[in-house]
Amino acid sequence: MGKYIALIKIEFKNSFAYRLSTVASIVVGIIQIFVYYFIWSNVYVEKEVLNGYSFKQITTYVILSNVLYKYFEFGITLKISDMIKSGEISLRMTRPIYFIKSLFFESIGELASSSITLILPVFVVSVCFLPFVFPCNLASMLLFLVSILIGIGLSVYVDIAFGLLAFWTENGWGLRVIRQALIKLFSGAIVPMAFLPKWFANICKLLPFKYLIDTPINVYIYGVNRAAVISIIIQTIWLMVFVIFVNVLFKTIAKQLQVNGG
Repeated sequence: MGKYIALIKIEFKNSFAYRLSTVASIVVGIIQIFVYYFIWSNVYVEKEVLNGYSFKQITTYVILSNVLYKYFEFGITLKISDMIKSGEISLRMTRPIYFIKSLFFESIGELASSSITLILPVFVVSVCFLPFVFPCNLASMLLFLVSILIGIGLSVYVDIAFGLLAFWTENGWGLRVIRQALIKLFSGAIVPMAFLPKWFANICKLLPFKYLIDTPINVYIYGVNRAAVISIIIQTIWLMVFVIFVNVLFKTIAKQLQVNGG
């Protein structure tokens, strides 16, 4: 376990190297949240509640969705693609550290750094200046945190899955754009599922992306109930599916690996 903790520490330190980029990301993140806030302010001009959300709840959704989305920007897809192009992938696969696990723990280190330098500042500023709903009890908060952790794990493995596809495309940029588009479109990152057409919301329920953002936020807003428990069970199942899929895919690739460069 010590070697994986070392990976977390290395990635954590590396993430602090890009201070100017971090400051820019904080500013952009805050501006984005305020833009969404003013848009929803106009939507709620003559309404107190829409589709089960009060204005304060929808503002909370906006803040949390923007913050949570930042947890899902690991850059694993591009990292794997670069390894393939340079030939580094051969070296990484011969190390005593299992390749998939090393990617996972590196992502945790990156996430820990982003939480301190980027996500926390954006969240604190937004909560200080905009309406925000705090959890009604400890159980709701704990269930919300559990849902976030499962969602982060799911997101990492989704990212790794797209990255592994670069073994065939040999270019991770397009794969990353596709992954980002799918998450934004089907996760509720832009608009809560309750505001989507029913047919589209039903499609979202069949995909894993809903369980990255919409599920944790609704657990936070509405607290512990039967729907929340069922959602987290489904979220866990999706995580297990992707863990199995990624490991099977990687073992298949490892048997027929051909690397350009090196």
